[in-house]
Amino acid sequence: MKFRSAIILLIISLTGCQPSENDTSFSDNRLTAEEVLTLGDVEGPDEDTPLLSIVSAATTDDDGFIFLADARTQKIHAFTPEGEHRWTQGGEGPGPGEFEMISALYALDDELFVMDGRKQLVTVYSVDSERKAETAINTDGTISNKMHINPDAHAVIPHFDRDNETMVSLYSPDFREIRYQAINFDEIIHTDYPELEREVLHNNPGPAYLPDETTMVYAPFLYRGELLIYQKSNGQWHKQERISGYRDIEHTVKFHETSDSEHDRSHLSGFHPGGGGYFHTELQVISHGLFPQNDGTLTHLSSFLDEEEDHWQLVVEYFDVEAGTLQNFYLIDNLSLPQQLSKRPLWMDPDGRIFMSEDSETPLRVLRVE
Repeated sequence: MKFRSAIILLIISLTGCQPSENDTSFSDNRLTAEEVLTLGDVEGPDEDTPLLSIVSAATTDDDGFIFLADARTQKIHAFTPEGEHRWTQGGEGPGPGEFEMISALYALDDELFVMDGRKQLVTVYSVDSERKAETAINTDGTISNKMHINPDAHAVIPHFDRDNETMVSLYSPDFREIRYQAINFDEIIHTDYPELEREVLHNNPGPAYLPDETTMVYAPFLYRGELLIYQKSNGQWHKQERISGYRDIEHTVKFHETSDSEHDRSHLSGFHPGGGGYFHTELQVISHGLFPQNDGTLTHLSSFLDEEEDHWQLVVEYFDVEAGTLQNFYLIDNLSLPQQLSKRPLWMDPDGRIFMSEDSETPLRVLRVE
């Protein structure tokens, strides 16, 4: 028996022009996804097990090869750009070459970096599947599902450090040394519930990107419609400017306090830090990641909750970081995300293809943005 773990490639036809200031209507800035190709039927390890079930992380290398992590099996799968399966490594467990919670993947040159957020370990593979090294990292916070490696500078790992109250750690490129910790929590807090916001950001620090060794771009998970730009001087990182996005966002989250652990609008729940019950987080706008493009722009993927339709709308923004401007933005018109985010974007490659995780017979879809 064969199971479909196909990668579906869709092409986006777009209409649009340069964005007007704080335009939120998207009347002239919309994309439409059209399915054009289904690639491959891949057998799992036995006839009752699909190769892919829940894709939790994705990345691509310079040649377009695709690397996916499966949350259910804790395995890594490699595919050709056409979607043909090449190899599988890993599996759930405590030993070498095994994983407990793969939180991020990143491909650079001929190597694949695999972040295990629970074991706090980076495993390095060749793109041909050879396991080359493992390095323990030190953090007390939850590691983001996004990491970025600038080979001339640092490996960037977003996570909330409670001791220093910073959002991002910059490691040496081999992950053996923390060189800097940057972006203080107080610089991004914006709600009237700082302790609750702290709990949300501890588990969801948001993406960071390093275009060069002295510049860092950060998008808070609770996205407010702007990117934060930091510059390094005298061995410290300082906030330099903000680049406005497609609109100013006043409300990124709603908090609900209850005496029990259930709430029908909750995306995230936990014990109230003040004691005496629970808090529930109803997200309104979230960041999915920062991704450099071949044309020199930096794309940012975010979603906002359409409460009337009870689903999320995905927005793509194109920034010129050097110029400090938003170049364009689009709403993907016929692609909505369920209220509980059971499908979500994981990666956008330099050619503009968006990799979507779905809990369905097709665990991953690829949307092309041209």
